[in-house]
Amino acid sequence: MLKRIAIIIGKQFPIPPVNGGAIEQLLYNLIKENELHDDFKLIVYSPYNKEAESISLSLKNSKIIYIKTDKFHARVKDIIGGVINRICKRFYYFGNTYINKISKDLKNYSPDIIIVPNIAIYTIKLKKKFSTVPIILHYHNIPKPLPTNFLNRKVLLSINHFWGISKFICNEINKYGNKYGIPTNSSIFYNCFDSNDPLYDTPITEVQKKIIAHKYKLNLNNKFIIYAGRVQPYKGVKELIEAFIATSLSNYNLIIAGSSFFKGSKDDDYMISIKELCKNNNNIIFTGYIKHSELLLLYHLSNFAVIPSLWEEPFALTCLEPMACAKPVIISDSGGMIEVPDKESSIIVKRNADFIPNLTLAINKLAKDEKLCIKMGKAAYNRSRLFTSDIYYKQFKNLINNE
Repeated sequence: MLKRIAIIIGKQFPIPPVNGGAIEQLLYNLIKENELHDDFKLIVYSPYNKEAESISLSLKNSKIIYIKTDKFHARVKDIIGGVINRICKRFYYFGNTYINKISKDLKNYSPDIIIVPNIAIYTIKLKKKFSTVPIILHYHNIPKPLPTNFLNRKVLLSINHFWGISKFICNEINKYGNKYGIPTNSSIFYNCFDSNDPLYDTPITEVQKKIIAHKYKLNLNNKFIIYAGRVQPYKGVKELIEAFIATSLSNYNLIIAGSSFFKGSKDDDYMISIKELCKNNNNIIFTGYIKHSELLLLYHLSNFAVIPSLWEEPFALTCLEPMACAKPVIISDSGGMIEVPDKESSIIVKRNADFIPNLTLAINKLAKDEKLCIKMGKAAYNRSRLFTSDIYYKQFKNLINNE
């Protein structure tokens, strides 16, 4: 009999990832691999989305259960619960409609293991309902301490195993446990790109170039540098734009592929301010939210990618994905991101007082040396093959079988 693995994602983005989301994309990669190998019965809880639900109907080894909540009543309950939580400081998601519905429904499936990506507070509720079932907290970000020592200790004692998406994150998990005097059993579970997607290995055609150039007003006589990801201050987009302007590269376009948040999000104050910074520069292109298939085409069209994060990146799929398209990367010395490329495939820029001028130097170095760019791109492609979907699934299988 196949092991029943319950996976509970947050209530923001659905599975399959029709509205984006890195965690959701990774989980969908896992689901697709399990469809091929038939090793586990996956029970996945997701917020309801009509388009996602229709896609999920073709799955045979995974059951995706969509949680519908009356938005008004759920919001009222969440607000009341939040007030009670803040007053008492000992309750845990007292009024959270989403996790309450899941914990009630999950009893119907008798899971052998429960996995919760990122949302630590869910584990307290789940441990109370499923005291004998191993609970794994899969951290994709640095652990955020909860408001009280009581809740932090409660979370740490509710979890049997921590997974971190990089050595950096595992170290942060261990620091979190040490702070409260509770040992953490943590293992590295590196992310992947969807290596089953043929677009990674398919060169962009002339027809595709013309279509994508027309859609995003790109000048095909130019060369391209790409940034992909959320356009937020902690991502270093403003610093990248300032560095690019300082290069005076008239034969290059800088493509900013992404929106303030995810699909459907409007320009916030930060996005408005950086567009204002670029208003007199026709070589900087903003795509807004972009479909993943189109993003891969832009990676193939580009000469290299820049990921100038100012915060501590837990891993950075936006570093791995251009590498998988044989593009070198310029990155900051950020968190777990430096574990993804090697020195042959990347230029790493330190986040110090000279960050912007050093970023300018790195951009100029790759932009003005095409042979170096191609050589590093080949190294990037080879390095990316350590993070394929099948290797990701093998990691998952080994971790589960060792529980």
